[in-house]
Amino acid sequence: LLGAMLAERGIPHTVLNAKPEYAEREGEIIAEAGRPGAVTIATNMAGRGVDIKLGGSPEHLAREELIASGVKPHEPEFAEQMPALITEHEAKVADAREQVLGQGGDVLPRADARTPRIFNLLDAVRGLAPTLEN
Repeated sequence: LLGAMLAERGIPHTVLNAKPEYAEREGEIIAEAGRPGAVTIATNMAGRGVDIKLGGSPEHLAREELIASGVKPHEPEFAEQMPALITEHEAKVADAREQVLGQGGDVLPRADARTPRIFNLLDAVRGLAPTLEN
């Protein structure tokens, strides 16, 4: 329901759901959830016991970069290059964390008194979605 309402307003989002068919992507969704401009809907059982890192995950970003460059996780180069890339991404993530906080990044539980105003807030930040690619 909430996902359909976001889609209707043209707001890109991801749903974190505890259903088995979504389990494979759960870690990736959580890693992406804290990035600037990200909108993630989590069911009450999804991602339990896991913290979302505002700004994103340096490990996830490094892994994505290596895979995109053609280096496979099982190759020796992957293990060799990963620590340096994580260090490189830590500064970017710190900057992104400040960006998220500066933009009013927040987590709104369903029962929160602010929830009825969620669409006003989301409409106001809709233009932030392109920053996900940066």
